[in-house]
Amino acid sequence: MDPRARRNSAIGSQRTSGKFDDDRKSLVRQSADVEQSVTQNSRRKICLCFRTRRGCIVTIAFLILTLLTALGVAAYLLYPRIPTISISEPYVPAEKTADAVRVTGNLLQANETNPFIVEIQLYVNVTVYSPNRINIPTNAILFRGTLLGPDNKTPIRSATGTGEDDGPRVLGQTNRTNFLSMRETSFVMPLSLSYGVTDAAVALGTSDVALMLLTERCTGQSGVDSRLFIGYTVSVDLSILTWTGFKPSVSGKTAFKCPNIVALVKSKSGEVGAGGAVGGLLSAAVSGGVSGLSALLGF
Repeated sequence: MDPRARRNSAIGSQRTSGKFDDDRKSLVRQSADVEQSVTQNSRRKICLCFRTRRGCIVTIAFLILTLLTALGVAAYLLYPRIPTISISEPYVPAEKTADAVRVTGNLLQANETNPFIVEIQLYVNVTVYSPNRINIPTNAILFRGTLLGPDNKTPIRSATGTGEDDGPRVLGQTNRTNFLSMRETSFVMPLSLSYGVTDAAVALGTSDVALMLLTERCTGQSGVDSRLFIGYTVSVDLSILTWTGFKPSVSGKTAFKCPNIVALVKSKSGEVGAGGAVGGLLSAAVSGGVSGLSALLGF
């Protein structure tokens, strides 16, 4: 082969080799660009952690629906429903009749420091129906009542008091009761009817309505209406509502048969003596002009 042909062949080989190198470099460059593009796409996230917008929307919608469902179920189960409260008439158990009445102090010498007090111990049956889906504990159940006058409607005010709440009151409280879910809960609540005199001169100088009512109706005599009427309010301190200050309550009027206070006073007169509490009560009845009291007591 002549030198010219040999040179042309060498030049052609170089050109072919250079073109091949260029093509190879181009393919490498394109591959790098594709890899970089894939890497950038893989790093691009929707809503911080999703590759597609659809996946983000579906997932967030599912989480919101789940949360709303959980809140709805919790509200259905935990939302407090007001319980229904019913009470029986107050009563004195037969086995506790002898201790149902307590008399302390001296009516003739009654003052702020040493008041004259008559207490009647009563009991009432309380039934509570709870419509709640879970058991509801209570902090306390409170009974607040006031003795009503001869018309069985008007609250009695104390002859020595100055406010509406100074009359004979009926108080009772039961702590830490658990209201069962969708059931009735029944219990017995002790009550105490308390009548007090802190100024003998005022109480005996006026016709003390409470004293007259007790001595007229609590005699045990046949044909005598022995019922004493009470206006009351029963309130429930539910643990779940304590933070709101709201206490469900029910108000009404009830009556109970007064125990034979006169007989009990007579039975205790020998123990206390004429100068004691009972003696003071009887002496005051005779000398203080409390109409009918001495006759009812048989003195």
